[in-house]
Amino acid sequence: RAKARAAPKPKGGKAADRALDDISRLDIRVGKITKAWPHPEADKLWCEEIDIAGEAPLAVCSGLREHFTQEQMTGRMVVLIANMKPAKMRGIESQGMVLCSTGPAGVEILAPPEGAKIGERVTFAGYDGEPDEVLNTKTGKAPVEAVKPFLKTSAGCEATFKDVPFMTSAGAVRTASNASSPIG
Repeated sequence: RAKARAAPKPKGGKAADRALDDISRLDIRVGKITKAWPHPEADKLWCEEIDIAGEAPLAVCSGLREHFTQEQMTGRMVVLIANMKPAKMRGIESQGMVLCSTGPAGVEILAPPEGAKIGERVTFAGYDGEPDEVLNTKTGKAPVEAVKPFLKTSAGCEATFKDVPFMTSAGAVRTASNASSPIG
């Protein structure tokens, strides 16, 4: 009895068939913080509702309270990982991660360019696979941890993965002034 041959894989392939450090496994989206409030149990966390043009906003907890006021958070356009495994942060579920640079100017939230559409997926030239449904968080199997060492800003303050810019339909994602700095 002959075994059935596997169908050819689509370009990009299934997440499980791609390298752990393939940035396309992360569902990085443009979002808008529609509501931000202090986490009731953690002094360093903001709780946020972030519109990514889905059925409901994502609930996200960010450790940014020491760096940004509630007014600076509310209404802000951001770039976030939208397929994180939901995790409780001091009792409140967080479904994503807002991306920031850390450098000489302190912590800066990555900013999509003017005209970027809420909910659009950030793309990377040469990495065109579909994102994992939910990112694995187990040690040795976590794409976020594998990708993180390669996330940094360029000398021109563009957000990059292995020197490939984070791109939207309106152009590159940037940081205000943290050049050549890590992103996390």
